[in-house]
Amino acid sequence: MTLTAPAPALPLFDTVAYEPALEPLDPEVPSGEESGLLEGDPPPGGAGAEALPPPSVAGAPVGGTADGDAAGNRAAAGNRVAAGSRAAGSRAAAGAVAGPRRREHERTVAARRRAELIVRTALEVLDGRRPVRHLAPYAAPEVLRYVSAGVPRRGRAGTGGASLRSLHVSLPARADAEVAAVCRFGSRVRALAARLELTGRGEWRCVALRVI
Repeated sequence: MTLTAPAPALPLFDTVAYEPALEPLDPEVPSGEESGLLEGDPPPGGAGAEALPPPSVAGAPVGGTADGDAAGNRAAAGNRVAAGSRAAGSRAAAGAVAGPRRREHERTVAARRRAELIVRTALEVLDGRRPVRHLAPYAAPEVLRYVSAGVPRRGRAGTGGASLRSLHVSLPARADAEVAAVCRFGSRVRALAARLELTGRGEWRCVALRVI
């Protein structure tokens, strides 16, 4: 049978009604062991301490970065100005080329409109439906004489429904236009040729006309 020795009784402590006073701290700089520094480590802020970069102000870069960014911004602005200048030059060159083409197109359109008006009026005069004077504002005197000679005489039947079938206008020169048309006089199909000239007032005038 094994006997177990009883556990020793723990000493009892008296309860105190006050806390012991703390010893005042030594105002001197603590030693290396107390301050957490080992022997041989450089003290904070000493000659061996590594210099930290100065804190940056919000919105401003540290050190010389501001000058670099400013130079980069100026270079980017210069590139944008140069690109805008090149684009403006390209547009100006395109406009210089498009200007003559636009004016040529406008002359061609005006010549075609006037040619169609002259040919239709001449056909109606030849058909007896209009007097010759309606053609006078657009045609030279020799054209008026030619058309008047083809007007049906009194008592003669007209051609019966003269009409324009097709019209083609070309500008061999800046102030000249050539007209080729296909016309129908009743049951007959005839060709018509005319020549227009641009006057000093910017109007096209018929100087020659023939029915072939």
